[in-house]
Amino acid sequence: MKVTAVVLGIVMCSSAAGAVQPDFQSKLLAVGLSRTAPAFSIFSVDSLGHGKVNDNPVLAETNVVAGLELDGRTYTLNGKPVWRITCGEKTLTLRTDYAPGVEAPPFTLTFNQKANHATLLGLMKPDERQMALPCVLHLPDMGTLRLTCNARDAKLDYDARRRIKPPFVRVAFPAATAKQPRVEYRLEVAAIHPKLPGIEKNPLYDGFRRDWLNIFQVNPRVQMLANNASSDPCAFTLFEYADLARHTPPLAPGLTANDLIRMTLDRYIAGALGYGQIGFACKPTDADLIPWSTPWTSLDTLPSFLISACNYVNGARDLKWARANYAKLAAWGREMFASDKDGNGLLEYPGTGNYGDRPTRERRPSNWWDTINFGHEDAFSNALAYHAATLFAELARTLKHDDDARFFSDKAAKLRAAYAPTFLNPATGVLAGWKSADGQLHDYWFTFVQGAAITYGLLDDTTANAVMDRLLAKMKVAGYTRFDIGLPGNLVPVKKGDYVYHDTPPHVHGVPKLEDGSDGFQFYENGGATGCWAYYTVKALYRLGRVEDARRIFHPMLAGYARGEFQGFGENGMSRDWRDWKGGCHGYEGLLVDNYHALLAVLDDAKAPAPRATKETRDLILVAGQSNAVGYDAKPSELPADAADREVMFWWRCGDPPPDAHDSTSGGQWTHLQPQPLGDPIRPRKERQYGNFAQPDGGFGPEIGLARELRAKEGKPLAIVKAAFSGTSMAQDWNHADPGDGGSCYRALVAETKAAVAAAKARGVTLRLRALVWVQGESDANAKDAPNYMRALGDMVAALRKDLRAPQLIALLGVNTRFGNDKNPFVPKVIEAQQALASKDKRCTYVDTTGAETLLPSRTHFTTAGTLEVGRRFATALLAVEAK
Repeated sequence: MKVTAVVLGIVMCSSAAGAVQPDFQSKLLAVGLSRTAPAFSIFSVDSLGHGKVNDNPVLAETNVVAGLELDGRTYTLNGKPVWRITCGEKTLTLRTDYAPGVEAPPFTLTFNQKANHATLLGLMKPDERQMALPCVLHLPDMGTLRLTCNARDAKLDYDARRRIKPPFVRVAFPAATAKQPRVEYRLEVAAIHPKLPGIEKNPLYDGFRRDWLNIFQVNPRVQMLANNASSDPCAFTLFEYADLARHTPPLAPGLTANDLIRMTLDRYIAGALGYGQIGFACKPTDADLIPWSTPWTSLDTLPSFLISACNYVNGARDLKWARANYAKLAAWGREMFASDKDGNGLLEYPGTGNYGDRPTRERRPSNWWDTINFGHEDAFSNALAYHAATLFAELARTLKHDDDARFFSDKAAKLRAAYAPTFLNPATGVLAGWKSADGQLHDYWFTFVQGAAITYGLLDDTTANAVMDRLLAKMKVAGYTRFDIGLPGNLVPVKKGDYVYHDTPPHVHGVPKLEDGSDGFQFYENGGATGCWAYYTVKALYRLGRVEDARRIFHPMLAGYARGEFQGFGENGMSRDWRDWKGGCHGYEGLLVDNYHALLAVLDDAKAPAPRATKETRDLILVAGQSNAVGYDAKPSELPADAADREVMFWWRCGDPPPDAHDSTSGGQWTHLQPQPLGDPIRPRKERQYGNFAQPDGGFGPEIGLARELRAKEGKPLAIVKAAFSGTSMAQDWNHADPGDGGSCYRALVAETKAAVAAAKARGVTLRLRALVWVQGESDANAKDAPNYMRALGDMVAALRKDLRAPQLIALLGVNTRFGNDKNPFVPKVIEAQQALASKDKRCTYVDTTGAETLLPSRTHFTTAGTLEVGRRFATALLAVEAK
């Protein structure tokens, strides 16, 4: 096939997933080639090899080069080949040949940053937008490719912008020249993460294995590690990168993550500024930065620099660099402790932190939490300073600077002696966030403050355990359970006088209008859920040997990482890096690297004692299907109470297709049998039953009637996993063979089941997969889909048995027989298909729902009583099948 481009110019447009077919696809890669320019029009990667290569974040360049032709996988210009693309299962090769008289364009790859926050990871020189090879191309939540080249000193053009539409990340591979007549770029899929025993085949750690590099993002316009490729370099977060870099395997030949730390430290040492430092971005710049207009450097910036430097030296074993830069590092350390103006051992910030002295854009608080009024003596920054002083004292000792070693050791000891007496609040039993200049403690039950203090050893174990006991108890009282999306920074509302002064609605940045702060609570930094700084809470629990407590929080988070819950955007246009407690999106970055610091805790999880020996075995029943499996019109207010529901383990995800952040979920953890809350609908969708349930208080499906009936007749412990999605059909949503949206509901059922089984095992419970309860078919009751329903359902059941390794799984099949108010001619066809499959497959049985009450006038859904009755019928059918 040949396509000739005849129009000059560059046009950026989104290449929607599924709009065109890739030119090459494997389980690791999918690529498509532009027909009008040397460029990728499709580019997707799955480092884990699961075949998840349907998402396409590429912005396609079109109408670029006159005289260009694409023949197969070769681009010619004026009849001369200039680019050849070779595809393998895990490799791509871009070969460019010099053609005399022809000026070949570069080969480009441009990502829509709204779709994926891609980045190049490698070395850059100041003021150059070029990345040295070898380097790494990383697509968060998708995968990684190592990039190498046969040409010595080769570089890629690299750029990113966030304040234009659409925001982009662009990589350009330069063409061959007369001086270098043949250049070959090789891109190879890799999964780069610390190698830990026992995690490779455990899906719980899929996010860890795929996303360990997510925290590393290089901004090409400042040539430093930053919040993401088009965002600010933050001085006070550099140590987070360094924490992970020292454990990261080599990125590429001759390139390590520690090199990225050194590159960024060298820029700071040479005088470059980051967010948190006086003067950052206060003059015009071509990078899309947010100025730090505050007349003081944040209190956590210098500790961050020292921790980063020490971690770099220890990780890279680069004492030569340490000696060369020692004077600057020591100066940072002395400047850090110079902020202890009253000599009590604690760093002090010029901002008072007094209630009512609210932060503004021109006067930010003392640390990373730049909308909360941290000031004067700040518990978080002082915890970092203690860690920094301890590390630097050891480095000074190694380099034979004995006077400095004593100085920083003494400073650390004095800080530690003052820490708990200053910040431990006798009224709550936990550490306050800060002590203001007027002597008041400001305590909002900050999770990260407790965690950081315990992680760095500022509390003795007795005090630390008492603090964590109170913190976890408070979390339970507050009702926070969504560990799959992280942790709130604070567990009670930050009052108006202690929150930033911005003219934005409470749901945007958590800025309260009410004095008690309740209207801003759960939004952004005012108690919003995030992965940012959650590491400290988890790490503290592991450090104290409280492995079960740690895993109760961390394992659901790991499941969230595996699902990609921490980057991207929701239906409301806001990003997933900040969520309310129902999962609604309230961030703006799109990807905030601090969310991935918590992956460091996998190192503690892997070496912690194995889960306790299995003490219990339970039957597991899956409930799946469409709205009558969801329980769209079953009212929780009409459900008779049953105390025995608390004895049934329950895990759920239900909503609308495709499964997303708006679903009602159990938060990636086991709870007890109960109605499910509404979820997080943002706007109505005409083509789907958007909103999960008809009632504001949620609903329930046949699982409750089923479980109650089985318990009454068997008295055995039971577990249920529910994954049901309204308005779904076999062809459009449950097609196991479709890697795109057409198979999204099937994949969700499999993923939720595997995650639930792993989480139960961690609790000492072995689950035995017993049956599938399938309530679906209404959406297939039409002329197009009804004839194919038996085959599609049979194929799905077979795939489920294979994917869950349950060849004897019983499948109980049912549908609302009155759907369409007895007037739909295809409902009988669906019933016949379910009956035929039951006749063909002895491990399947048809469950007749005729007579179960449906809601007038449409009879589309079962009522509360009808839903309970359907559940009881499925239980009876299961027992009958097993009795044969």
